Amino acid sequence: MTMPSSRQAVLAGLLALFASGCGRQNVSSDGYQARLARGVGDSVRVAARGSRTRLTETMEGQLFATVRRPDLGKTWFWRPLGPPSDKVVESPLRTLSYEEYWTRSPPSTDFDIQRYSRLFQGSARVRDRLVFEQHPCEIWEVTHFDGRVERIWRATDLGGLPVRIQRGILIPSPTRDDAKELMITQEVQLLEITPGAPAELFEPPPGKTTASGE
Repeated sequence: MTMPSSRQAVLAGLLALFASGCGRQNVSSDGYQARLARGVGDSVRVAARGSRTRLTETMEGQLFATVRRPDLGKTWFWRPLGPPSDKVVESPLRTLSYEEYWTRSPPSTDFDIQRYSRLFQGSARVRDRLVFEQHPCEIWEVTHFDGRVERIWRATDLGGLPVRIQRGILIPSPTRDDAKELMITQEVQLLEITPGAPAELFEPPPGKTTASGE
């Protein structure tokens, strides 16, 4: 039985739409590239795919790239626009300090909120649900044993990727009795997020000498 041409056209259109949807990249499986705002006038280009991360920043007028590879236990550091003779400095991966965690390495797409809170001796709970930069978010509050508090905005449309991190301490609310508000001392934002980060971004450039570093 031959399908009418009109039905064939509709079916062909649906199949084309399905194919294009299947080919669309998403942050959870394909990673992302973005701009990480670390403060007023301070932002860097970043990328992440799973636990692999890359940060590209300007220091003393020169561009430097830092790639962290927890899967290999390595960190690579080099000048992406330097001459071919430039060396790639390879170092053993080290655990980031609390102060470095969000500023020296961008949010990973496999971020685990419970593992993070245990790393810095705290506890995590969902506090609220709001929107940041058009991303619906779960706001997780991490309370550390030393009194520091973080609010980590995890975009539910991006697989729980942290897109805003607010750090500070709780102080008595000036408007509500027996309530406390977060006095923010540091804020980091992930902006201009584009799904997809090729695996090549997280490899040292070919043809350059790798030197051991501390």
